[in-house]
Amino acid sequence: MMPRALSPILLLLLCACGPKDESPPAGSGGGDDAPLRALPDDPSFTVLPFDPAHVSFVTPLGTVATGGETKNRHQVHVRAEIADAPIVAPADGYIIQAHFDEVPGSVPYFGVDVQVGKGVVVSLDHLAFPADEIRAVLPASGQREVRPPFKVTAGQRIGRVQPARPNAAYAMDLVTTDERNENPFVNRERFRSNELRAFLVGVCFERFLDPARVPAIAALYGEGGPVPGTTCGNASRDVPSALAGMWFLDAPGEGEYGERFAIARLSNGDVRMNMKDAPGATWIFDVRGSPVDPASVRVGASQCYLEDIAPPATRFAFLRVTSETTADVALGAGGCPGAFPAAFKTYRR
Repeated sequence: MMPRALSPILLLLLCACGPKDESPPAGSGGGDDAPLRALPDDPSFTVLPFDPAHVSFVTPLGTVATGGETKNRHQVHVRAEIADAPIVAPADGYIIQAHFDEVPGSVPYFGVDVQVGKGVVVSLDHLAFPADEIRAVLPASGQREVRPPFKVTAGQRIGRVQPARPNAAYAMDLVTTDERNENPFVNRERFRSNELRAFLVGVCFERFLDPARVPAIAALYGEGGPVPGTTCGNASRDVPSALAGMWFLDAPGEGEYGERFAIARLSNGDVRMNMKDAPGATWIFDVRGSPVDPASVRVGASQCYLEDIAPPATRFAFLRVTSETTADVALGAGGCPGAFPAAFKTYRR
């Protein structure tokens, strides 16, 4: 089966970072981490990193998207007509990590991790055209630690978004992590590994934002566009003893069955499911309208969802919650079968 094309407005750009650059890092200040130890426990973001007038919407944490995951980040979708949307540092801090990537046929993009507090880091990613002083700390390609850490100040220009392509907005990743935080995943032990830890410690940007500035970003929350009443979200969409959230195969992927998947209802009412690295096809499965909320599918129940790309539906996902920590998944072509298929894969929390 061929991979499905993503909706342009929700196209998420993936970082394809190369090997670590071992060239001597640029920076400022002393050669140790003393400046980082002097940072506050709880930083204060005094400015937004973007101009709200340039932005069409900001996804809340927990959005289901590529990677078979509920996102630990906001994605800031810049309006297609904006050619130059500056991105600035939200607080005083130090760049501790950076990457720079070439994309064939496109403008190179970069990202920086800015430590702004003890254990608190803000990552600004999928940016283009770095400011001169920022370009000096970026690697020639790939990613690197920045040693000594490079000081930035609140409001300092970091870069800007890549010019939007025709009929598509550009999304910047805005990631805030706090090492003191643990999001409410059903199986937190799984997320304590290095590979998944960022999901456990990802928090809303507004947690540290000047309260006077929160309404400006809150008014933009939503998937596909602002949805009134949408909150900043949570990286975990897990519901104990229910279908919603992230699930893991604990085995190599096979066919369309990837190593993990996520499913949840979005703020606009759609249900979305995504498989990570399914060998047959990496895909997003959208069910529009008002289908059954995965959070309401409890242990012992099953639910079949029909893909809604264009009628008639060409694919189904039949899911069955068998315990607090296990769920069966059957994928196939055509409409929903009358009974749960004999061929399925079991996923775990």
